[in-house]
Amino acid sequence: MAKRRSAPQRPSISARLHVEQKTVKSAGRVLEILEYFDDVQRPLAVMEISQALRFPQSSTSALLRSLAALGYLSYNRYSRTYLPSSRVALLGSWIGSQFIAEGAIISMMRELNEKTGDTIVLAVRNGLSVQYIHVIQATSPARLHMTLGTARPLVASGAGYAALSALPDSEVTRLVMRSNDEAQEGVPQVDARELIKRLVIVRQRGYAFTCDLVTRGGGIIAMLLPRDGDQPQMIIGIGGISEVMRSREQELASVLREHIEACFGKQLRTIVVPLKDAVRDARRKELRPQSLAR
Repeated sequence: MAKRRSAPQRPSISARLHVEQKTVKSAGRVLEILEYFDDVQRPLAVMEISQALRFPQSSTSALLRSLAALGYLSYNRYSRTYLPSSRVALLGSWIGSQFIAEGAIISMMRELNEKTGDTIVLAVRNGLSVQYIHVIQATSPARLHMTLGTARPLVASGAGYAALSALPDSEVTRLVMRSNDEAQEGVPQVDARELIKRLVIVRQRGYAFTCDLVTRGGGIIAMLLPRDGDQPQMIIGIGGISEVMRSREQELASVLREHIEACFGKQLRTIVVPLKDAVRDARRKELRPQSLAR
């Protein structure tokens, strides 16, 4: 009897933030379960959640029953599946910028997804990482799956480069030193001078573009969104297969910029002007005579 061929594995990006041991385990698991529902967007059985998140089946079942009893999940006793209730959808509706609350950013992400067929991510900085807080998966055949909640290194990722491009070089250097000090064994050290050179290019172009930097076969084009008051800096990105992204870099960057401008209009100046100033300062340093630069 011939062996059944397994389906080819599509590139996938999924890496959780490192959580300190003192964090209450059940609290973290509840949030991961809700994020997983948001990622797959369909009813799920206990076994599927347990396997996907690598939680013990018994504790997974207990958490799901508790969330259902509290009204955050609904349970279908015929299919034995769970699904988030409207109570979950209302959580946090009072927080965030006007654009998130009124759905403008989410609508823009859907439009980008429909226009490009690629994965669209919304990320924020979280310490020394950038984390995907909303993901719309690609619809094209050659696609890259990017999991909600995934964390990428701030100093070694496309979304991280976009976030760092808004900071002064002195702050970037400080973050690189911290990241190198806290890096796990085997993780390559980041050269601050080389990173700053890359950020000059990011500021000139207005976007970060990386391929195969964190995930082999994966690439991303990322841009800053205008910052709203005290809300954290957000980054929006288009992710896809590296070879496809390389051939479509200019096209995707133009589409991304057009949609941001259409969504934010004049507010885009709040991030464009500081980037121009940063590029100007960098050029002055390059043109400064050696005797003065020392």
